[in-house]
Amino acid sequence: ASAKTGAGIDKLLHFTASLLPSPLEGNPRPFVRGDKPLVTEFDADKPVIAHVFRVTTDPHLGKLTYIRLYSGTLETGTSVLNSTKGRKERIGKIFQMHANKREEKPSATAGMIVAVIGLKDTTTGDTLFVRFGDWVVWGAAVALVAAAIVWVRRGVRPTR
Repeated sequence: ASAKTGAGIDKLLHFTASLLPSPLEGNPRPFVRGDKPLVTEFDADKPVIAHVFRVTTDPHLGKLTYIRLYSGTLETGTSVLNSTKGRKERIGKIFQMHANKREEKPSATAGMIVAVIGLKDTTTGDTLFVRFGDWVVWGAAVALVAAAIVWVRRGVRPTR
């Protein structure tokens, strides 16, 4: 495939799409309600269940929390419960992130990956949901990446 001429790009994209299923077709993630496993379905009409997979800082927006919605519809201003920490927080704004820009959205539905601002006590690996009667905990608390990249100046070793 050539990025310059575009030759073979269609075949490459079709091959990649055949290997990587849509989030709506993928295997449901394991959640736990008490001792019982909870199987999620990508359905916008069900209660909100979201998984926090990354937290970063943006120079203009502050703390950005990247989440994947497994069910429900999340709207700006919604109060969510962080089941990992047992704290209630409020969604400030929702952004659809692109390579060089961000697009503010009024809501996000199941299957979407979005960035939100306004979550102060939420960290990577937490589970967020809206229905406060159920405690839902992310089933697999295993690190996906076991390494980190650290910026260092030439000749200076990072401290641990």
